[in-house]
Amino acid sequence: MARKYKFHDNSKLYFVTFTVVNWIDAFIRDDYRKIFYESVAVEIIMAIEKEQLT
Repeated sequence: MARKYKFHDNSKLYFVTFTVVNWIDAFIRDDYRKIFYESVAVEIIMAIEKEQLT
């Protein structure tokens, strides 16, 4: 069952979880792990840059 969550306040920290379906090895395969890490890194960099601008 999919749910759509929206984060309305970008200045707050949110805790997000997810479920791996059919035990796809998302953190074992380098390609999947790289996509995840890069996505998180982009969000962290954007948050840091936003903080430095204010």
